[in-house]
Amino acid sequence: MKKSETIDAGAWAKKFDAELNTDVCDRLNNAEITVIAKVFLIQGDPAGGAKKGTANDADTNSQNIIKWDTGSWNIWKQKFASSAMTFHGKFWLVNNHKWNEYEDRTVKYFPNIWCGLKIEFAASAATAHHSITVYRVPRSGRGFRSNFSLMDSYDVELQKKGSDSAGKVLRQKPAVHELFHTLGVRHIDHGEATCPIGDSGNANPCYGDTDDDRHTLMGSAMNVHEKFADPWRRAAVKLTGKGAVGTATDWQAKLKRHYPRTQEEVDRDAQITHPPIRK
Repeated sequence: MKKSETIDAGAWAKKFDAELNTDVCDRLNNAEITVIAKVFLIQGDPAGGAKKGTANDADTNSQNIIKWDTGSWNIWKQKFASSAMTFHGKFWLVNNHKWNEYEDRTVKYFPNIWCGLKIEFAASAATAHHSITVYRVPRSGRGFRSNFSLMDSYDVELQKKGSDSAGKVLRQKPAVHELFHTLGVRHIDHGEATCPIGDSGNANPCYGDTDDDRHTLMGSAMNVHEKFADPWRRAAVKLTGKGAVGTATDWQAKLKRHYPRTQEEVDRDAQITHPPIRK
């Protein structure tokens, strides 16, 4: 069975598509959910066809910009997609609902869910989930502030975002950080005591109050964290009709492969994280 839905991202009135595939299930392979982000990228060129000009960044500060050429624009798009796809297949959701029992070689199993990601470039804002204007800026004197609707040509490269407690430099590709915002993912410590839900979410503590948190994508670096699986959890709830995103034990995200389970394994809450011997 394959099933697709448009999913409410849960923040900033954003949405994305998701596809559930259970046709791949067998004694070793889980169901799959692929989150599909349809993005309309807009070339932010100087006014009047000029080669150079200015534009406001996310803080409304005027910044120098340069006209895009076809080659540079296509390279940026490719880097944007490839950078985002490093998070493809990083999560597995544990099936705690005995959902979708199936049989393989006379044994019945319950699948978990493997999480995929797909980036699609839409031809217009009308066919996209989200639009992003991208400005090409000179390397000298850069100070462009980006957000999830406004980026610059260097946001697909690793940028220095600070240091951890040991003085190690934290580097991040801002374009990927902002893409995850369009999927509804908040900063790593959003909702914690140091970054209350009522906060705008941009205060320094929201990016992590521990080194582990600061080293993550929704902190100031590029590491993955279970919290970032929220889009797939939302999709699992909608596509399976089981559970709730606000319940911590429903479709709990893991960073390690969890294999399909038999009835007996589910009943004793076994976590099958190594290739099992199946008859």
